[in-house]
Amino acid sequence: MQAGQTVIVEYEVYCYDLSVRTAYVDQQRLYGNFTSLALAVEEQEQAPVQVSLIVPDTFFCRQRK
Repeated sequence: MQAGQTVIVEYEVYCYDLSVRTAYVDQQRLYGNFTSLALAVEEQEQAPVQVSLIVPDTFFCRQRK
């Protein structure tokens, strides 16, 4: 790896903990505290990052009654 190259990191997060430090997902909500879920690169903590969430379409397409 050379300086300046893009690095892609993929990981899964356990999402069934309602504490303020983690993440939670159920049929009605998706919550994550990014300050606890993100990885940091030493000496680049202030650098911008790009985040993509892979969420099933069915999560957003429910009809409300």
